[in-house]
Amino acid sequence: MASADDAVEFVDSGYVATNKRYTYAGKNYFLAYRFDGIQVPRNAIIESAQLFQYASGYETRSIILRYTGDAADDSMWFDTTPYGLSSRKRTSAEVIDTPEAWNHYDFSASADLAAIVQEIISRPGWVQGGALSIFVEDYGSESIRKVDQIDNSPAHAARLVIQYLYDLHDPSNDTVPPNVTVLSPPADMKISEAQIDIQGKASDNILVTRVECETHSGYKATATGTSEWSIQKVPLVDGPNTITLRAYDAAGNYGVASRHITYIPPDGLLREVFLSVDAGENDAFEKTYNGVVVPSNSVILVGKDQVAAFRFLNLPVPANAVIEKARLLMVCASGEKNAVSLRYVAERSAYSEPFRVRQADLSSRLFTGEEVLDDNPAWESGEYNESPDLRQLLQRVIELPGWKEGNAVTFFICDNGSSSYRSLRSFEGDPARPSGLYVQYRLPGENSVMASAEPQVVIPGEAVHFNAISFYSDPVVSLTWDFGDGISSYEVEPVHRYQTEGTYTASVVVLFADGGLSSDTVDVVVMQEPAYEGFAEGFGAATTGGWGYPVHTVNSASELDAILSDVCSAGGNASIKLLGDWSYSSDIHLIELQNVTLDGLGSGVIFSNMTLYAIGSDNLILKGLRIRKSKFGYDCIQVNSCRNVIIDHCSMADAGDGSLDISGFSYGASKDITVSWCVLANTWKQSLIKYNGTTNVTLHHNLFYNSGARIPSLNEGVFDLRNNIMYQWGSYGTILAGGARANIVNNVYRLAPSSRRGHTAIWYLDDQSAAWIDGNVLPSTETDVSRLPVSLDVPPVATQAADVAFSAVLDQAGVLPRDPYDEEIVTNIRSGIFPPLPHFFD
Repeated sequence: MASADDAVEFVDSGYVATNKRYTYAGKNYFLAYRFDGIQVPRNAIIESAQLFQYASGYETRSIILRYTGDAADDSMWFDTTPYGLSSRKRTSAEVIDTPEAWNHYDFSASADLAAIVQEIISRPGWVQGGALSIFVEDYGSESIRKVDQIDNSPAHAARLVIQYLYDLHDPSNDTVPPNVTVLSPPADMKISEAQIDIQGKASDNILVTRVECETHSGYKATATGTSEWSIQKVPLVDGPNTITLRAYDAAGNYGVASRHITYIPPDGLLREVFLSVDAGENDAFEKTYNGVVVPSNSVILVGKDQVAAFRFLNLPVPANAVIEKARLLMVCASGEKNAVSLRYVAERSAYSEPFRVRQADLSSRLFTGEEVLDDNPAWESGEYNESPDLRQLLQRVIELPGWKEGNAVTFFICDNGSSSYRSLRSFEGDPARPSGLYVQYRLPGENSVMASAEPQVVIPGEAVHFNAISFYSDPVVSLTWDFGDGISSYEVEPVHRYQTEGTYTASVVVLFADGGLSSDTVDVVVMQEPAYEGFAEGFGAATTGGWGYPVHTVNSASELDAILSDVCSAGGNASIKLLGDWSYSSDIHLIELQNVTLDGLGSGVIFSNMTLYAIGSDNLILKGLRIRKSKFGYDCIQVNSCRNVIIDHCSMADAGDGSLDISGFSYGASKDITVSWCVLANTWKQSLIKYNGTTNVTLHHNLFYNSGARIPSLNEGVFDLRNNIMYQWGSYGTILAGGARANIVNNVYRLAPSSRRGHTAIWYLDDQSAAWIDGNVLPSTETDVSRLPVSLDVPPVATQAADVAFSAVLDQAGVLPRDPYDEEIVTNIRSGIFPPLPHFFD
């Protein structure tokens, strides 16, 4: 409760006060108590409800009280408006009570108020997590009793205890939609086949009953399987195709995922390209254990502790091509039988820059999210050897914004847990037999156009980037776009903003020099976005961030400075979307803001040598942020006195203090927070959650990697910790202190076999703290047991068995697409590599 959550009205005068240290129940007094974050679903059956007030005087005097409730879907805070309490609409349910003597300097319970609470949570607009208010008014009392208010002591604030029934196995009670994930094909794929197979996974809090797909052309099908599902031979039409997947449960709830697939008929001829490394500066390797780059050498090393790179200039493949095959050709100099495990990636750049002799120049570059693995390939010494097919890597590169025919591309061969290495001929070692790149690709039919839009689902006012991709042998004479809302454009790549909700069909018409016409269409759906798309679960599930407010796109550090200044001056109400690949090294202060999203998903932006502070803010979403190397003594992210926060798919590492601290220093407790799908790495003190009653924090599907301690440190409040990975720690793992209460469910705690540590994976610091511990994978020597008889009642999170969640976190946690830093972490875990502990800061 806060100061504005309890109030008193003097019945005779209508005077209302919200800052009293104490007040009175009984003659001439009207008391009101507001309770926020009531985690009772709308369809629950209330078994009992009691109000507890702290009596501090006159406990035995005779009073008669009438209890009612605020007849509102989400009760508002109290203010000092005259008659502001008694004028509120009250529930028809009421309870008259002539209480016995109250406890002296202690809490005493009211009569059962179940009927009042039942009426409130049965309202059509009630949402789990909302606020309700209870009124206590004089009903003919002859005297008064003294009661404390929160302004006297938070420990004496009134309490509401509710017991209810909620049957999760009754479909009518289930309001949680399933999650559905598409594993194959990858997003935004171009293919030259007229049909495609789709497969993925789905999960639900109860049971997924079916998975269905529908294409924008009207094709529908039901998948084989549910938790793991597949649909074969989905037909495609020429050009862009949107395939929508829906996973249903028995209650009719459904989760949605989609894939955008472009079908380009193989009308054009199959074309071939062969390029060679043409100079010594265009092949190199890096020793990953010290970051030294070797650009000039007679051989290139691949395998253990090495990253090799090959840069090819003037690749004559246009952006509209469909790659059919791409292979590296390399002459093996020695070690052809040595055991190596290799990982092929490409540089995620529309024009790959030359290699430089600087530390970690190769491994620090941005890689494609796609990769191709090759374990112990059969090579011959002195002969050209082929890599696996790298077409998906090259396809991703040529689809990058800014790619033009004739640009440069770089492929990397990374160590994937090799026990040895092999050597390849370099350009300097044998200029007559350099490494090469062989590519086969197709172009669609001549003199045609394909329309594309990104994104295809937007909110009103959000920018849509259109592109008319022309396949031609004759020049284009004219090009006209019609966006379907009365607006047109003559640009090849126009940007348009729709102002009204609806589905729009945008069309483009091209006139070629031979007199031929070609046209294509693309659909754009304009709709108000839901509260939070994808991973909104746990205590922070009601958070909406800046969705529904203006969207600001940011392409540089200077633009971010300007937009942050404007948003902070306005008090928030914005969504900030980061685009491009750049770095930012100034602290960010989100102080006393409301309704803000800061979103870096899909970008290559890296925040370094800085801290992101969120202080006194409400309704905040941080997602897709890479924050690395905060200053000595400072955190990567610090959440202080904030409410309704989601931190999702972020990557925090190399902190000068903690990767993520959540506290209540400035304006009281932080609460109602979800931290999900994040990577917290290489920091001695990973995460501290503490101070001034900070509570209601969910941490699920996070990866805590290589820590000294605090993975995490839970203090004072209520917490839900499930489906996380805790990999390698020095002093202790998860700690509970200060009377903390927690669920610790289905997590994986993994230590090096030779590890020595002072404390256990899960450690109670005091006798007051307690947890429900179930389904975790713990080191074999652990003996921690639950102190709670049953699990805490917390907001739902889709929960998997520990081993299933382990794989999901390794596949999906952190900023996507992953950069080399996070990829190395995941590779180490998959390979069972335990790094040296981080530097101790304290």
